[in-house]
Amino acid sequence: AKNKKFVERAREQLHAAPCVKVGITGSFGKTSVKNFLAAILSVKYRVLATPESFNTPLGIARAVDGENLADYDMFIAEMGARNPGDIAELCDLVSPDHCIVTGICPQHVESFGGIENIIAAKGEILGGTKKGGFAVVGQDENTDKLDVAAAGLVKVSVGEHGECGARDIRCSASGIDFKLALGVFETSVHSRLLGGHNARNLALAAAVAYKM
Repeated sequence: AKNKKFVERAREQLHAAPCVKVGITGSFGKTSVKNFLAAILSVKYRVLATPESFNTPLGIARAVDGENLADYDMFIAEMGARNPGDIAELCDLVSPDHCIVTGICPQHVESFGGIENIIAAKGEILGGTKKGGFAVVGQDENTDKLDVAAAGLVKVSVGEHGECGARDIRCSASGIDFKLALGVFETSVHSRLLGGHNARNLALAAAVAYKM
């Protein structure tokens, strides 16, 4: 009962907050994309993001506890799921204006019971995001099955053939080099982060910032 009241207080706080809210889910890369997006947006805006891997109702409630959300322009919430309905519950708590689906794979298939159930569960973030918002989606064979238009959102595909994406990725001991495409714009990027997956994570974060 105490936890329920704690989460309900956070819900009221978040729904009344004037800041722009972004929800992030997916089978992988959620924490990295969240941290990258927070860093990018912090150049211009006051940003509050859920810490570490706080991606449950209690974790998100703890992140906003004691905070005056009017002091922030952006709130970024990582959203995890092990069962159907988890993402819908988190969206009801946060009420995101925009969302990100990093990608979908058979992670936690033992609790979901199959890849189709995982796709449906991650897709709950679309129905829980305010209509007219951006849905930034990492391209793969599973995210392609998400019906973004039916949710009333504007789809932003991020991938090799998407509106945005990391292309010509080259990895070395000194980091990663790639071409970052954002709509009609393209620029060369170097990061000291290691691994091609981080180029794709950076592209997801950059795409959200670009669109907002």
